[in-house]
Amino acid sequence: MYVYRERCENARITEPKARAIIENYCSKIQAQDASAKLLNSLMILKLLIASGDDMPYDASSAEEFQKMYRSWGVIYSRSLGSHDSIMWNLMHMDKLIWEVLKEEGIE
Repeated sequence: MYVYRERCENARITEPKARAIIENYCSKIQAQDASAKLLNSLMILKLLIASGDDMPYDASSAEEFQKMYRSWGVIYSRSLGSHDSIMWNLMHMDKLIWEVLKEEGIE
């Protein structure tokens, strides 16, 4: 969360909805027992933070939110590897992100 706080302080994450999604997701991870699933959740948190204000927080559904990571460049990357497609794939295996999106009004 250090990177998240730093990005907020530097005005790189300013959108209240993006902040709410990240903070809600982080609190759910902290309540989770340590397991192999926790690694996926931590990677999703990292990618949500990397998405910042560019995340599709205005998506009309959770499925559209996920699709946006496959359809266009949400997370800036200089390399040929796409963090967007990693996020898209990880979302298939993580129930917490779907819970958070529902709680944040993205159903």
